[in-house]
Amino acid sequence: MNQRTYDFLRLIPAVATFTFAWSLCFPGIATPAMPRASSVWTLPFSQPFTLTQGFAPPDKPWLSGSRGIWVNIGSEDPSLRSPCNGTVVFSGMLAGREVLSIDCSGIHSTFEPATSSLRIGEAVQRGQRIGELAPPKQEDSHMRKGDLHWGAKVSRYRYINPLRMLQGHPRLKTLQ
Repeated sequence: MNQRTYDFLRLIPAVATFTFAWSLCFPGIATPAMPRASSVWTLPFSQPFTLTQGFAPPDKPWLSGSRGIWVNIGSEDPSLRSPCNGTVVFSGMLAGREVLSIDCSGIHSTFEPATSSLRIGEAVQRGQRIGELAPPKQEDSHMRKGDLHWGAKVSRYRYINPLRMLQGHPRLKTLQ
C-alpha cells in the first residue's frame, strides 16, 4: 500500500466521526425526514382555488423564501379542513399571525392566517373542519381577502411543497 492510499484510509474515521456529530447537532439538515407514502392528503379547502405564489424555499434556512404556497380560496367558504388524519400541534398566535399546524404522520401541515377552536393534542380526521381562514390584518397590506399560506414542514429546517402530498409519491412501473 502506498503512502497516498494509507493517508486516505486514515481520514475515513475522522470523516465518519464528523458526519455523525453533524447529524446529532443538525438533525433536520443532515438526516431529513422524508414524507411517507401512506400520507396522501386531500385539499384543505373547497375548490376552486388560485395559486398566487408557488413553493420557493430558500437555499439556507436563515434566508427568506416561500416555505409553502400562497393560494386564494375566495371568501365564499373560508372553512379549512384537515388534509390528513393527524394531531393539532399548534393553534394560536405566532409572530403576530394566527397559525394552525397539524401533524400528519411526521409532516406538519401549516395554515396562516387561520383561526381554530381546536387545542394542541386534539386528534383530527381527514376532511374534518379544523378552522377557518382569518381575514387579513391592516399591516398585511400585501394580502387580499381569501389569501392563505399553506406549508408542509418535514423537519426543523426542511419544507416541501404541500401540493406534492396530494398525489402521494410517484412509483416507477416497468414497461411490459
